[in-house]
Amino acid sequence: MLSLSNAFNFGELKHFDETIKKLLHFDTNKDIEYYVEPKLDGLSISLIYQKGKLIKGITRGDGKTGEDVTVNIKMISSIPQTISNDFDRFEVRGEVFISHKQFEIINASIPEEKNKFANPRNAASGTLRRLDPELVKQRNLQMIAYYIPNFDDVKKLNITKQSQVIEQLKAYGFNTAKEVGQYKNIEEAYKKIQ
Repeated sequence: MLSLSNAFNFGELKHFDETIKKLLHFDTNKDIEYYVEPKLDGLSISLIYQKGKLIKGITRGDGKTGEDVTVNIKMISSIPQTISNDFDRFEVRGEVFISHKQFEIINASIPEEKNKFANPRNAASGTLRRLDPELVKQRNLQMIAYYIPNFDDVKKLNITKQSQVIEQLKAYGFNTAKEVGQYKNIEEAYKKIQ
């Protein structure tokens, strides 16, 4: 699992649009539709299901080798333990995070200032990597699903757009981002981002 690239202004976003058009051999004067979702600042997670049963949870790690957090991931209430999918292997990716409110509660419960978490991302990451699954449950980590990485799985599910990925993930019982939308071109997507 690699890290997402960033664009910090419209010029960089426009460059991304032009690059995609070239890679896909699109007419540069034609529009590409974009599906806009919020970027959550948490911990990337890959969930592996076998015949609909959750069998493994893996962090991004260094991008090549992740950490097995299967025991802890099963303590997160927003992650379905089973889904209605009978594929031999089915992967879902998402982001594990702690809400700002929960972050404040966690930090308030830590007496020594030097032991408090710097931000919600560190709290989520540190909690998920701990050897104490009960602590994961107590700290109320959440997950938002956003991606089915295996192209063959996407084809088997007759999915052709990201909006359909999100609808399929919802149908499986995953939480997905609420502030989403389909836009006819990069300019309209940028307006939404603004």
